[in-house]
Amino acid sequence: MCGRVITPSSEEIRKSYGLSGPEIDIVINVPPAGAKVHLPIFRFGNGFEQFSWPLIPKWAKTENIGLKTANARLEKVTDPETMWYKLKDTQPCAIFTKGFYEWQQVDPKNPKTKKIPHVIRTIEPLTVMAGFWDVWRNPVDGMLLHSCSMITMEGNELMKEIHNVEGEKNGRMPAFLTSETIGLWTDLDLPYSERSKSLIQYPSEFLVATPISDVTDRAEVLSVLNAF
Repeated sequence: MCGRVITPSSEEIRKSYGLSGPEIDIVINVPPAGAKVHLPIFRFGNGFEQFSWPLIPKWAKTENIGLKTANARLEKVTDPETMWYKLKDTQPCAIFTKGFYEWQQVDPKNPKTKKIPHVIRTIEPLTVMAGFWDVWRNPVDGMLLHSCSMITMEGNELMKEIHNVEGEKNGRMPAFLTSETIGLWTDLDLPYSERSKSLIQYPSEFLVATPISDVTDRAEVLSVLNAF
């Protein structure tokens, strides 16, 4: 599960990936809250766009579908019975973040014990996640809502240690992209079987995880992110 992310500024995206786009600032605590929040994404061309999170499929009767589509499980993408199957060949995207949060249970066997928040980021300039996008039309006013969600996969050893809730022994983590694999994942001239080769489980050394006291403490979160 990837339920909270930190979004970067437009300057950071331009500097790291050479992509132009709308002016945006760093937001340290972004939940999947529909049209109220936006994530910077890349689909094609030379620029990035802002899409809401979570993904609202075009066939949905309402945008209020909760968190059911906040993450796309990689294991389900090739299942014809899932909504992700219809998106895999035509609607991939790369989602730009500075990192994400995960909470570690002090005692994984006792859900009532304290959970310690961690800021987790990759060793890349930004923490980029593979995802899907779609466009939903509001049946009332005809307005279009562009939305996206990230793909998650079985976690590496570090993520298994942090995402340690009883019953979720494998943990979960986003499917990360690097500067080299963003283009591969979003290349629609290639079949999914080729593009999916970019969705690998990176080792623990690819990630940096730092415990913090509060995800709403902007100074603390930025201090952690700026330490690398």
